[in-house]
Amino acid sequence: MSNPSNQRIFSVVLISIFAVAVFLSIMLSKDNVDQAEANSRLEVNSQPVTELIERPLAGVETAKETQDGRKLLINTASASEIASKLKGIGEKTAQLIVAHRNRVGFYKNFEELGAVKNIGPAKIEANRDRISFD
Repeated sequence: MSNPSNQRIFSVVLISIFAVAVFLSIMLSKDNVDQAEANSRLEVNSQPVTELIERPLAGVETAKETQDGRKLLINTASASEIASKLKGIGEKTAQLIVAHRNRVGFYKNFEELGAVKNIGPAKIEANRDRISFD
């Protein structure tokens, strides 16, 4: 590469490669920040997911009178109601129940409720007399 023309071409190519690498690095880091920001503002139907988990459906009762007493209407109850009224169900699992319901639709039976992570046969049996699906 003793020819000055070749040296200039080589320099231009190196500078171009460096500029492209810097540009890609900036764009990729910007995409990661944008994705993280988007994940923190996850919304469903223009409502933050946390609001959908925490509040019951507007104007809908969350418990009904039965012969045995009051049962929790699992398809309309908020996560906090589920956690406070069901045995062995904490806030995290209650949020999973509501999130699954919002994603898949209302539960029709205990088998569908059992599809939620952390809900096994023991928790279903412990709460069978506390839950209503209609």
